[in-house]
Amino acid sequence: MRLTVTTLRDDVLNLEVTEDMDIQSLLALISSETDIPSTHILLFHNAIPLLNHSNTLRQAGVKHGDVIVMQRVPSGAQGALESAGAAGIRSSAASVPSSAASVPSSVVAALDFSSIAVPGVPRSQSAPASSAGRQSNSSQPPQTDNPEVVRNFLLANPDQLAVLRHNNPRLTEAINEPEQFARILLEQQRNSLERERQRMRLLTSDPFDSEAQRLIAEEIRQKNIDANMEAAMEYNPESFGMVIMLYINCLVNGHAVKAFIDSGELE
Repeated sequence: MRLTVTTLRDDVLNLEVTEDMDIQSLLALISSETDIPSTHILLFHNAIPLLNHSNTLRQAGVKHGDVIVMQRVPSGAQGALESAGAAGIRSSAASVPSSAASVPSSVVAALDFSSIAVPGVPRSQSAPASSAGRQSNSSQPPQTDNPEVVRNFLLANPDQLAVLRHNNPRLTEAINEPEQFARILLEQQRNSLERERQRMRLLTSDPFDSEAQRLIAEEIRQKNIDANMEAAMEYNPESFGMVIMLYINCLVNGHAVKAFIDSGELE
């Protein structure tokens, strides 16, 4: 079968592989084509990192014509991300009911928590291991299709509700009306899935089609935007919050002055 491998720098590889090829062999093949060591390569399929290198492409859900996104990472990042992801899964399974842990995570895409790293969204190809580890935090979106569980989660997490209010105001307006919230949520999920099916149908029909190439380029561009956004939130969090400027009246050597208090001293 044919796979299209793209990078965040718009490089494209077209590979002929078999469904029984394991991820480790695919990494070796890509490494030979790009001269990048396989230990420095992280692969994503449908925004999900392929961390289990012993899985075959069939087991990973990769099919003919699919697009694989390749990200170059520092040496050792693969193992760190895999360990962090496994820890997050174990922690999440212990903190939510089994019925919620076992259902798909399509609700996350519908809610559009765009400022939260999601590669199961794995919404973020460049997410460091520390971001993957945060998946186990109790403030992460619930892995459930039950609208009432999602609604209660948002009501209990004001920070996540603020993210949703920015990205999905229509759904946020219905947060206090269970029936309307469920109707809007399910409608948005269906629309999102249908758009994704149409996109994948176009991509897999002919990867060399001009429209398919445009979609691939747009996906790479969006991934770059998401990566930059995540890096900004990781390294410049003060840009996304409110800073209180505190001034006080005081005397210095007998002179009345208005002094500024460093915001770092307010805590």
